[in-house]
Amino acid sequence: MLSYQLECKKKYEIWCAVADSPIRFSLHEFEHLTGLNCDYVEDLGDPKCKVTLEMRAFWEKLGVGVELGPSQVELIRACEWATDWPSEDKLRLGYLAIYTGFIAARKNTSHTPVNLARLVMDEEEFENYPWGRVA
Repeated sequence: MLSYQLECKKKYEIWCAVADSPIRFSLHEFEHLTGLNCDYVEDLGDPKCKVTLEMRAFWEKLGVGVELGPSQVELIRACEWATDWPSEDKLRLGYLAIYTGFIAARKNTSHTPVNLARLVMDEEEFENYPWGRVA
């Protein structure tokens, strides 16, 4: 599909030629396929999450410094001893795995941006963040 990509000036659209017909793939289709929130946000810059004692404790469980986002390798290691964690921390670990493995999708030893990783401390804020635009 990408080998027949047409030139497009819009930032969040890809147009391709399929059987001589132009087909659009935009954030609307991406949101529909992935289920990620793609809502428009005025300022998609780094959210400011205050470092709390609860956050410090969770980051220590992960074995990651508070100023670094976890890498995929560190999260895999944390899964080995997370079986006795409270369900809230297991959910945070799962969200971090989705974020680091699929949304940020960096090299598995690279740390992810910490401000976005910190969003896991608030389940509602994490779920409502426009991850589709980040991805």
